[in-house]
Amino acid sequence: MIVPASALGSVLPGELPPDLPSFVGYGVAVHDLRKTRDILQRAGFPVQRSSSRARYVPAAAALGAAVIFRTA
Repeated sequence: MIVPASALGSVLPGELPPDLPSFVGYGVAVHDLRKTRDILQRAGFPVQRSSSRARYVPAAAALGAAVIFRTA
């Protein structure tokens, strides 16, 4: 998904665009979103919900780019 910097907060709440051009996040398809969230939280990663109900680890916790998890 490509969005303008002005729309980033509505797609990934709390995320701020870095200097452009750049990748703000990338997606990973998973079979079970709930299990994925549990694994991430047990590993100490903060997990948030996007506007499309996907889960993501914010860029600050994922070394620079948000990691978005969606069901396959």
